[in-house]
Amino acid sequence: MSANRFSIDGSRIDSLSEFLRAENDNCFRDILYYPKEFMNSEDKPLVFKEKKFNSVSFKDTVLKNIRFIGCEFKNCLLIGSKVVDCEFIDCTFFDTNTSKMKISNCLIDPLSFENNFDLNDDANIVTFPLN
Repeated sequence: MSANRFSIDGSRIDSLSEFLRAENDNCFRDILYYPKEFMNSEDKPLVFKEKKFNSVSFKDTVLKNIRFIGCEFKNCLLIGSKVVDCEFIDCTFFDTNTSKMKISNCLIDPLSFENNFDLNDDANIVTFPLN
């Protein structure tokens, strides 16, 4: 269950370029992303299309100006992350810990999390503002 996942065993990644090189067969797997920000250095958005993120930790990271299109997040950690000016189009989340994740100015369908939470054990993992 997502509420019980607090750590990932994986390779430490210290830059965006190193992260991008870690892709294997359209999948980013077993990665501990350490930089404070995950964003393109240019003004244009960083785009991930039909990629799988499996056991990737973005703990306490600011994800900014990213488009995720048809992506799958499985067994990931987004604990304490801030997601700003991002788009999640046709994405799905499975067993991903989103505790204290903050979403600001993003396009995301709450149904993307439909298979992520056990409503008995994970009732307080994510909240969406009504405004």
